[in-house]
Amino acid sequence: MKLTKLTQSEEYKLRAKVGDLTRFKEKILKNRINLDDFEIFKDEENRSKVIYIALKHNPRLYINETGIDI
Repeated sequence: MKLTKLTQSEEYKLRAKVGDLTRFKEKILKNRINLDDFEIFKDEENRSKVIYIALKHNPRLYINETGIDI
């Protein structure tokens, strides 16, 4: 699994699907604590473009699959 940040165009596509990205992260993580520590990533090795929410500084430590793809 090779997680990378979304590009600007991918963020716009995701925002069109789910609306506000902060609220999206809040719903997936089920809390509002430390939302700034989490970022939205994609897996470069997977062609399905599934979106993940993971820690910014160490994405492999905490990964949460969203079930949404771009």
